[in-house]
Amino acid sequence: MTPYKNILAAVGEFPQDDDVLMRAAEIALIHKASLTVLHVIEFPEDFELATPEVVRLQQEAKREAREMIKAAIDRAAPDVEKADIFVEIGASAAALIKHCETFAPDLIVVRSHQRQSILAKLIGSTADRVIRGASAPVLIVKRPVKEPYQRALLATDGREGGAEALNYLANLLPDAALHIMQVVTILPPLKQSLISTGVGQAAIDSHRAALIRRAKENLKKLANGVTGRAVTTRIATGGPGNALTNATRSPKTDLITVGPGRSSLLRRALIGSVTQQVIRDAACDVLVWRPWKGEE
Repeated sequence: MTPYKNILAAVGEFPQDDDVLMRAAEIALIHKASLTVLHVIEFPEDFELATPEVVRLQQEAKREAREMIKAAIDRAAPDVEKADIFVEIGASAAALIKHCETFAPDLIVVRSHQRQSILAKLIGSTADRVIRGASAPVLIVKRPVKEPYQRALLATDGREGGAEALNYLANLLPDAALHIMQVVTILPPLKQSLISTGVGQAAIDSHRAALIRRAKENLKKLANGVTGRAVTTRIATGGPGNALTNATRSPKTDLITVGPGRSSLLRRALIGSVTQQVIRDAACDVLVWRPWKGEE
């Protein structure tokens, strides 16, 4: 099993971030990993000068934030015996990136819809530095926590990395039901090209059928590669972003796992458009998976 040693919960406000603590604690307890909580206090730029009054205000803010986090842990994660709390001053995204570079967490847990903070920057210009540069998957909590994860969905496009992602998910959530979904789509330029050459709808249908056959073979191979776990599969057609977000609307799906969505050739300099759509529109929690440290 992949070793999980440190789960990082990046928090901003309470009680809104109680769910982040609950999910981070859930996974930390499963794997007997340490739990780290990071909170960043954003002071206005005018406060950067280290005058005695500014230093006093910052220290007071850090003390109050630490007490707030301790109370939240007692409330939302009472089974956690010990959590390491870090309170930093600065910009949220930059502080999170620096922390990840220093401590290399195995999973980062954040909340969706934080006020122009961590998640907003995760899918912005600074954000992908966390997803690719931190060498850790990012779990985005979008639903209130009512129970441990029961059913996890893995989105695959049939390319390399599906088996690693599925094994990661199976190890991360050993008690959850696993489901794999592959979306078959004919890209608009190809479809238009087939139409313009006059091959007709029959050729398009034949090409789609071939894609579906390959998808079935891929899903069967992936499902059979997980030892001791039942894995269900599904093929959908249409636009990948819409098909995947529609799948998250099932009350039975607690979590969808997607990749960063860019090839390793580009070093994931950007987050793929499908992944961005899933992060934005999914009705359940989203795990942005990436290969384990050093395996890219």
